[in-house]
Amino acid sequence: MMPEWTHIEVGARGQMPTLGHLPDSLGAPAVIVCMHAPGIDEFIEEILRRLAGAGFAAYAPDLYHRQEDSSADPMTRLSLLTDAELQADLSGVHEYVLRQGHVGVGIIGFCMGGRIALIGASVLAPLAAAVSFYGGFVRDSWGLGAPPIERVDSIDCPLLMIGGSLDTNPSPQDIEDLSNALDDADKVYEVEMYEGVGHAFLNFSRPGYQEDTAMRAWQSCERFLKQHL
Repeated sequence: MMPEWTHIEVGARGQMPTLGHLPDSLGAPAVIVCMHAPGIDEFIEEILRRLAGAGFAAYAPDLYHRQEDSSADPMTRLSLLTDAELQADLSGVHEYVLRQGHVGVGIIGFCMGGRIALIGASVLAPLAAAVSFYGGFVRDSWGLGAPPIERVDSIDCPLLMIGGSLDTNPSPQDIEDLSNALDDADKVYEVEMYEGVGHAFLNFSRPGYQEDTAMRAWQSCERFLKQHL
């Protein structure tokens, strides 16, 4: 099947466009894909295709749907997001996915989406697994509420964090501090740090893309999802 847009109710705000890609099998587990700062672009569409090819139903909500100016640069658009609105959006797509009858739901995200996946893992239930690819801003609150690093007590699903040794947001220290917090909270998690790569190394449209490392990281993501969903 080809990716298709649908619109999901998210409370009084109305409709949230969501790009979905279904596998051939019915009743497949589902993965919520949290977009990176550029939005739902060619990279996110490729992630949906990969997940569907691996047997997952994949749904990528447009988390910028509240913003009227779609021409603003990605960092400006990112700065307008709030955790409260993101939680409402994630809850809306999670409820929608459950209504579709999928057996098992996970969440993954990239860059800012990696941070949002951590937020989702702390508020969505039931959730079978979460994967955060180089999720930055883990010490920052977007609006009211605790930052991701202070939400680990509320994460009740297995978590995989993937990062690069040359990244600065999240830095290796950010990943280490998150790991320590997860240890203190007795959570189930894995960490994969890849040497010699920086931020967004999985993104084939970025100059820091490294194919061999990107493929190894993606294989780990698929392995983790298949293990827990």
